[in-house]
Amino acid sequence: MYFAVASCLIFFPKLFPLKCVMFVSISKCFFKAYFRGAKAAVALESFEEAAELCTAGIEYDRTNMELLELKKIIDKKLSDAAEHKKKEALVVSEAEVF
Repeated sequence: MYFAVASCLIFFPKLFPLKCVMFVSISKCFFKAYFRGAKAAVALESFEEAAELCTAGIEYDRTNMELLELKKIIDKKLSDAAEHKKKEALVVSEAEVF
């Protein structure tokens, strides 16, 4: 099993979060897969998917400090991205006015 996950990560890195979700769907005792999937999604800059995985993991284990800390980091990145888009839209709208 570990070889399959490692080879999947090497050859198909974008599928790694999906692989983690598959482990969780098999059995809820694989809740660490939520954390690993969220970390992989963050590495791939797929912050929405990472947030979903963290939220699902936190619903299963509300005391998991790793997931809670990762969720804070992801929420910060999402808010920064939203703020950046807002500033970009403002700059574009001001540039079009002559």
